[in-house]
Amino acid sequence: MLLNIPPILTDVVVILALAIPVILLLYKMRLPSIVGFLVTGVIAGPYVLKLVTSQEHIDILAEIGVILLLFTIGMEFSLPNLLRIRKAVFLAGSLQLVLTTVVFGAITYFGTYDYLPIAIFYGFLSTLSSTAIVLKLLQMRGEMGSPHGQIILAILIFQDIAVVPMMLMMPILAGQADNVLQEVFLMIAKTAGVLAFLVLVSKFVLKPFLNLVVMTKSKELFISTIVVICFSVAYLTSLAGLSLALGAFLAGLVMSESEYSHDATGYILPFKEIFTSIFFISIGMLMDINFLWHNLIEILLLTLMSIAIQAFLAFWAAKSLKVTAKTAMLVGLSICQIGEFAFVLAKSGTEIGLMPIELYQYFLSTSVLTMAFAPILILNSKPISHFLIYKLPKPKIINRWATKRVKLPEFLQEFKDKNLEDHIIIIGFGYNGKTIAKAAKLSNIPFIVIETDPKKVKKDSLYRKNILFGDAMNEEVQHQVRFEKARIVVITLTDLEITKVLTHKIKYLNPEVGVLVRNKRAKDVAAIEKAGADVIVTDELETNLELFTQALQYYYLPQREVYALISKIKEDLIDE
Repeated sequence: MLLNIPPILTDVVVILALAIPVILLLYKMRLPSIVGFLVTGVIAGPYVLKLVTSQEHIDILAEIGVILLLFTIGMEFSLPNLLRIRKAVFLAGSLQLVLTTVVFGAITYFGTYDYLPIAIFYGFLSTLSSTAIVLKLLQMRGEMGSPHGQIILAILIFQDIAVVPMMLMMPILAGQADNVLQEVFLMIAKTAGVLAFLVLVSKFVLKPFLNLVVMTKSKELFISTIVVICFSVAYLTSLAGLSLALGAFLAGLVMSESEYSHDATGYILPFKEIFTSIFFISIGMLMDINFLWHNLIEILLLTLMSIAIQAFLAFWAAKSLKVTAKTAMLVGLSICQIGEFAFVLAKSGTEIGLMPIELYQYFLSTSVLTMAFAPILILNSKPISHFLIYKLPKPKIINRWATKRVKLPEFLQEFKDKNLEDHIIIIGFGYNGKTIAKAAKLSNIPFIVIETDPKKVKKDSLYRKNILFGDAMNEEVQHQVRFEKARIVVITLTDLEITKVLTHKIKYLNPEVGVLVRNKRAKDVAAIEKAGADVIVTDELETNLELFTQALQYYYLPQREVYALISKIKEDLIDE
């Protein structure tokens, strides 16, 4: 008897199974996984192997991916961090957006389509770089705290913010509004109304409810609650006539102010990754490989032109901050690709008739190629910048300007100083954790505490600024406390299995860090040592040895014999 297998299950298994070898192959070529998912979509799509039987189901899963993508962007959006680098965000970010929109809009208008809404829309798409690719490569190279890293981060933040008004503008550009000013005002009013409602609900309903959920210490309940919040708000905004994606962003924005945001982000990320992977595969399915082949030379020229213009405009946007030419060049070479949010906008624009299918095919082909070139440019940005500034022949006046030394702007210095580095990470804020925190504070040693009990987080106002609510096993929490930059990690947990896994992960992220573990039982020492701990302090062992040491003093034994006896007893207890 044959089982009635749902088509959606078959399609998902097929496309994800196909994605594995494709991504592994591209990984060997040092290309990002996003390109791999796009290529998978091309292969599985209607223009090549025609493996997908239900495109509608794939589109539904892709829509979930967009919602989760916008939700996590909203949760990662921090107002304090934004204010710290506001000059870079609003000056360099707005300049990059305006310059790129105008230039690419003009090229589209005068070069192909003499229709202003299409030109403006294509200008919007060209401004959006790949946050996922750029930040991942910067983190891998340890350049997030550098001047060019901070400017890149600022521009990417502004681009992420700009996606929301771009989404609101799309129906107006598509001519779906009779009275443009009225529609703009209505959309702004609706968005403001929904946000105000969410802020009130967050303060008086959501916050106490989340506290209640967290008190249960149930990860399953916490994850379910976060997912319900995300999709409920998305549904609310769709009822108000706004997009699901905008609702997800607003939900994330409200959650970002919660002390549980980092933990929530870490739990949502796996869901986001799998569904956004399906989204990129669905985008790849729309690419006509025959179109790419017949227009290959033209598309390659458009790709190179797009990269050159985007890098040049981003260079001048960064120069507005009065940084060196080399720093500005590093910024330009890092964000000269078209990113994931551009695909979100492009797909929506095609559905409402704002983007002709031919232009859409050109966009897909050039975008995938710019993303493929991105790792090559970023990984080689320093030698390329050095060549362009110092080696490339140019007039003396330009050469003097390019090599002129410029003092780092104060706002970038301030942000760089605030990055955690050479600090102590304390996992668990019980008696032992609090004692270490107190000693670190008195010694002026930078430290941060990870704690899962909300009562302990809220109870101690003296250390609240140094306590991060979350699970130390959560990758987002690990990223926030910067395990890779810490000098010491102190684990005071009672769960042996979690301690072993955590110790192993910490040593993987930072082989040089010192891992100190507080443990209860002597028989567990060997297992923790095997996981990579440098120092293990065992309650049972240390208490017994201290009692024995005090007892031996009554027998007036030489100190050397006492130490020898203690070492022997310690070995025997550990071996038991």
